[in-house]
Amino acid sequence: MSEENTPDSSDNVTEPQAETSWQQDAGLDGNASFEKFANVGDLAKSYTELENYQAGSIRIPGSDAGEEQMEKFYGRLDEVDGVMRTPENYTPPPQEASGYTFDEVEGFTGDESVGALKAEALKLGMTPAQANGIHHFLATNVVANQTEADTANVNAMNELKGMWGAAFEQKMEGINNTMAALSKELPFLETAEKTPQLAQLMDFMGKMLGESGPSRQDPRSAITPQDASLALSDLYQKYDGVQEGDSGYAAFAARRVELQKMGGRLNFAHVDDY
Repeated sequence: MSEENTPDSSDNVTEPQAETSWQQDAGLDGNASFEKFANVGDLAKSYTELENYQAGSIRIPGSDAGEEQMEKFYGRLDEVDGVMRTPENYTPPPQEASGYTFDEVEGFTGDESVGALKAEALKLGMTPAQANGIHHFLATNVVANQTEADTANVNAMNELKGMWGAAFEQKMEGINNTMAALSKELPFLETAEKTPQLAQLMDFMGKMLGESGPSRQDPRSAITPQDASLALSDLYQKYDGVQEGDSGYAAFAARRVELQKMGGRLNFAHVDDY
């Protein structure tokens, strides 16, 4: 065979093809979203995870969503802990404390506490309705407590009237004069009408001290002749018509003896007629 007819082996050699990526094979070459996946298996795994995530997620309906879609959306929200619907007629917190307005509670006059409550409500981010509800609760309790205290005070004063009888007005005047004098040094003192327990204590101390000081033998003897006379008068009026042997006679006799002992060092001639 001649040299001219010998085939050139270099004509049959196939050039090796350049290795391509799966992104190139899929026509996704240059898409940054797929470059992070090394192979199709990784892409499939990611897709499966995304589907599982979306199955448990809640999509916000678009502006064209119908009533049924919205109810379904809200129903899913109700299943999520810590998530709640915005109440109807919701009013956000004001920008300043002065933006809160409270309903009036009859009998409540705590203007200073109202300002403090508004400041605290703003600090805590309360809505106007929430702040108003707290104010109503607190103010109502303050009024109730004050009413209870006033009732107790009236009852205590009535008890003093029963104890002191005809001497009540005179005693109260003297105690008020004393408290007024003491208030120069003790400004927290109030009138006897507002502090009946203190009035009773001061009356007792007055009896203990007496006109010339307490007796060492029996400090209870410090009772003025006028008080003794009034007390005995009240006693006889209370037990008017009671005779020895009656059920109330023992109490009457015991109280009469007690009054006489309390004024033991005074002259009781002016009450002996009883």
